[in-house]
Amino acid sequence: MVSANLKTNINTQESTRSKMANLRDSMLNYDLDCYLIPAVDEHLNLYGSEAKQRRAWISGFTGSAGDLLVGKNSAWLFVDSRYYEQAELQIDSALIQISKLGLEENLTLIETLEKLAVESAKNQTKLRFGFDPFTLSVEQYQSWVKKFATAGMELIPIAENLADKVRSQNLAKTSDTLPAIDESPIFSLPVSLTGESAAEKLVRVRKAMEKANIDVLPITNLNQIAWLFNLRGSDIPNIPIFISYAIVTSDVAFLFTNPQRVSPEIQQDLQRYATLLPYENYPKILLNCISQPRLTRVLLDAKHTTAGTHQLIINRQVEDEDNIEIVFKANPIEGMKARKNSVEIEQMKSANFKASKAKTFTLKWLTEQLDNGRILTEFDVKETVENFYQQETDFQSLSFKTIAGAGVNSSIVHYGTPSPDITLK
Repeated sequence: MVSANLKTNINTQESTRSKMANLRDSMLNYDLDCYLIPAVDEHLNLYGSEAKQRRAWISGFTGSAGDLLVGKNSAWLFVDSRYYEQAELQIDSALIQISKLGLEENLTLIETLEKLAVESAKNQTKLRFGFDPFTLSVEQYQSWVKKFATAGMELIPIAENLADKVRSQNLAKTSDTLPAIDESPIFSLPVSLTGESAAEKLVRVRKAMEKANIDVLPITNLNQIAWLFNLRGSDIPNIPIFISYAIVTSDVAFLFTNPQRVSPEIQQDLQRYATLLPYENYPKILLNCISQPRLTRVLLDAKHTTAGTHQLIINRQVEDEDNIEIVFKANPIEGMKARKNSVEIEQMKSANFKASKAKTFTLKWLTEQLDNGRILTEFDVKETVENFYQQETDFQSLSFKTIAGAGVNSSIVHYGTPSPDITLK
């Protein structure tokens, strides 16, 4: 027996088949042999908004991690041990081959690409491997460039995301649109919770930039942006961050997001230390910041910056190579964010205590209910623990979907759809 909400059904199979066929048609426009749809969005978030869950939309697999590679005639989903079972339940193996990373005879993404490159070489052609550069880190892209230098493969960055293109085409047939990604309100955190104002944090960031002789710092990581500006949002379920970009220079700072969802009070506060601009203005302003008559040094954190941002700078560097220098170095914000001040530490302790208390009350309730012979379901447990969370002072939201799995569902590591039909035994 498996949970009904994880079963692959005929409708899902037909939908996936149609989506894959449409994607392959789009690949033909770029003469691609294969196209990558990773789990992450343009900000390298594993947990993205509904509109950015491309791999889940195409394949039906809803696990947080796992990349999908689509070839002309075959497709592969690469998952680690957390998702072996879930992938088997959600993926149609007739359409997509599940590669269980870590098990013998299961190839990794790179090994699969190398194998495909060898097959292409037999036909005296190079494998054309396409991807959206904004869904890769600089680190990953650079490792591919090095790895595939002699593998008979061409890396093809595609400006438009082909999964988005296919989804838009499908929605156009029904006059629907993609869910909004940046309409939820943004709220600010007071210094009583952060221990440091955004203006003070910017001073520290600029001192670090000055020490490293850096002129421009682009920021594509949403956690870093939320920390720097003491702002939070709910664009992504269970994670209090908001879709945005940021740029810090020696004398100005820019925050790029949907201005309409920023209250007048927050906008007034932001004006003291940053300029608020629409999200789509990021590429233009970044190029303006680095296009100076003097040498401009740009810091890129290879782990936390997207290859798309890197490509924007590289393209401008080609036009003006003498005046732009890229420095690959850890973003100073990451280290500052990691070293908690005394206020943050106390807040972490408080949040941990409240969550622990809610779990303890749930275990007590569970024991009493079972002792009284009551039949409970996964959903009963989910509702109870979440109710105890919500009773705690200053509750905002869950940090992840409640994992309440019984029977066969208990072996699905990230099981997040507790059922009212599955009982505890």
